[in-house]
Amino acid sequence: MKGLDEEAAAVDEEVELSYRTMREAALSQARYRGLEESGMRPEADVRRVTWWRVRGLWRAGELLPLAGMLGLNVMAAWQAQESPDGVPAWAGVLPVLALGAIGFAAKGSLRAWRLARVARQVPHTRMRYLLLHSYAMEAPLIVLFPLPEDSPHPDEDEPVGIIPLPYGPLRDRFRELPGPVGVARISGALRPGEFAVPWMGEQPLWPTHTYRKLDLGHPRHLRTVHELIRPE
Repeated sequence: MKGLDEEAAAVDEEVELSYRTMREAALSQARYRGLEESGMRPEADVRRVTWWRVRGLWRAGELLPLAGMLGLNVMAAWQAQESPDGVPAWAGVLPVLALGAIGFAAKGSLRAWRLARVARQVPHTRMRYLLLHSYAMEAPLIVLFPLPEDSPHPDEDEPVGIIPLPYGPLRDRFRELPGPVGVARISGALRPGEFAVPWMGEQPLWPTHTYRKLDLGHPRHLRTVHELIRPE
């Protein structure tokens, strides 16, 4: 096994981590998943409405699980009034679970509020992007590159950062994802630890985590990028 690992590492070192190579990987992954076209759907404009009216921020704020848990509590309370002897024993733990869901949703709501605040900033940065899928992180990633006019050799550019996105539910795993290749306008600062919201046209993407800068001189970052371009 050690020999195989060393051989795989040697092969990885020979892979050119350029925009050209990673673009080919992004297009290959898109064909494999049927994602050649954008799957983004219109939603309420976060610049004109409060954040809880935006569908994508409901997901980012983890509000749907809370709504479901509160609904179960209401049903259990109604059942207790109508038929006290017919309430199942497990219903007694629902209030405890609801408290946990409230705490989870409070944290998610803070994240959604922060995302909305960032998205309302004027996007001052334009970057090329590739949509790549991480097997290790189980997440789709927006991988950012400089614009062609900002580089003497655009096809040879290395990635400069990533923005993690969420997958959808199992029944619709790839919903709300953009096309595999394009240009994004970025709201917020591209600084580690801060949220950055990419806009595709007039539609924002809602990241799951803060912006992550890439340094291919760092072994861990190098492994992350190699992992993104594995063949399907």
